[in-house]
Amino acid sequence: MKKNNLVERFNENDLILGNNLDQWQEYCTNPADWKASEEATFFAQLVNLFAEDPLLPIDQLKTFPSSVILSYLTKMHRYYLNKRLPEIEQQLVQLSSTPGELPETLASVFSWLQKNMEKHFRIEEQSLFPYIKELEKVRNGKENFSSLRMKYKDFSVQRFIESHHDEVENKLSEIKKYIVRSLSSMDQLFPYRILLLRLDELEKNLRLHAQIEDEVLVPMALIWEKELEG
Repeated sequence: MKKNNLVERFNENDLILGNNLDQWQEYCTNPADWKASEEATFFAQLVNLFAEDPLLPIDQLKTFPSSVILSYLTKMHRYYLNKRLPEIEQQLVQLSSTPGELPETLASVFSWLQKNMEKHFRIEEQSLFPYIKELEKVRNGKENFSSLRMKYKDFSVQRFIESHHDEVENKLSEIKKYIVRSLSSMDQLFPYRILLLRLDELEKNLRLHAQIEDEVLVPMALIWEKELEG
């Protein structure tokens, strides 16, 4: 997918870049001399990664402040729940009159998918993200670590890693394979082409999202936690 198409897709309703969209357009015109906010720069790095290969190493993102990463991840949660999932749901509604049991099966799986994503994001936004913000305050001398421990006595980054497992990306891959296996001809598959594209796009987005969490944000927070624990 071309970079400008990615930007338009991600930035619908000013969800990600917001007022930084003009900065992105400057980057497309003259990347060598580009100067922008950290949030816009972070987004540019992501678009470069995603346009080339969503599974490329993302070490370069480790240089950004946790506040920028957390802001991006939180905005993407809203993007998935308020934009991408409703798009898929609309496709399922349109397919509901298609002959066979497949539409009903997909609607049931989608309901599980939606609830699972909502739960996953809620845990992160209510526990992990606030905890990381507090950790950074402790590192900067703005808060006491013992006070943080009292406030989050049943939570730690390590406990989050051990208990927080998500299967959404793999489930999306299984759904796509199931659709193709269930339909015996191209004529039957044709009505599902847009749904398959939407599912594929969401899976790629979520895999990159998970990479940022698992390879950048969580390891960073775990190092801070261990340093502060001494």
